[in-house]
Amino acid sequence: MRVALGTRLRTGDVCTQNGVWRVIKVASSGTPVLKGQAMPAHGGRSVVWELVQAY
Repeated sequence: MRVALGTRLRTGDVCTQNGVWRVIKVASSGTPVLKGQAMPAHGGRSVVWELVQAY
């Protein structure tokens, strides 16, 4: 079952969906993250990630 686009996770949370995740309030193209991986930090900081493309 796919997770809905727009789902948000914080740095350190376990990724719930393979896809492209983008940092909230930061202009970026996004980062691919695989289900089961820890959501990464961005620029050395904890951030909130939003799912923008699932695969």
